[in-house]
Amino acid sequence: MGERADEWYRNWFDDDYLELYRHRDSAEAREFLDHVRARFDTFGRDGAADLACGAGRHAWVMAAAFGWPVVGVDLSMTLLEHAARTDPAELALNRARTPRFVCGDLRNLPLRSSAFRFAVNLFTSYGYFRAERDNERALREMARVLAPRGVLILDTMNARRAVETLIPEDRRQTGEWDVHQRRAYHSAARRIEKTITLRRADRPERRVTESVRIYTPAELDALLARADLETIDRWGDYHTSPFSERNSPRMITIAERVR
Repeated sequence: MGERADEWYRNWFDDDYLELYRHRDSAEAREFLDHVRARFDTFGRDGAADLACGAGRHAWVMAAAFGWPVVGVDLSMTLLEHAARTDPAELALNRARTPRFVCGDLRNLPLRSSAFRFAVNLFTSYGYFRAERDNERALREMARVLAPRGVLILDTMNARRAVETLIPEDRRQTGEWDVHQRRAYHSAARRIEKTITLRRADRPERRVTESVRIYTPAELDALLARADLETIDRWGDYHTSPFSERNSPRMITIAERVR
């Protein structure tokens, strides 16, 4: 079955997605967030939002391990239900706090204005919308829920590196699934698209295309500025190494709400 290319995100984030990306676990999330906590613990303790939280692996670390009051927002009820069922003991976490999860669209967040001093949007969860005005609207919403001088961490692909190292095609076995992936960069739209074909003996073939708008540092800085956010730092990977447009696998932007 195929998914609509312009709204692929509405139906893709389900149990099949969880199976395909099951190697992305809480241990990986904790490693990155330990670096984040070292710098932003006082911000997180005043309230943190995990925007496009998925199955909640980052939200659980921030709440159960760090003791931060956390709200996770995602559009997928399947992923939110998985997040709500999570047992922190299985993640080697304590129960300092339990995150709260709510369903919502990034373009119209169901959160109060200025409610948080800290927010994250992680694991390439920005740039999904086909219309650029919708991506800009999502960024303005992220800024809206931040208190003045609150901090947003926005985790995106490093555009230059992503295009230069793009792997056109690969295959792998994940659980019962045979996974075939094709990737392409569409320069006019500034989007990277990955078509995933899933096959297994007991299911019909499924095909979905992930489509993500990529941004240069200058492009993203301009978008942030229009949302009253100012870039204050940029990391190049989940170890928080300094960002290099030529070499860094990620572009993790730290922005502050200026008013």
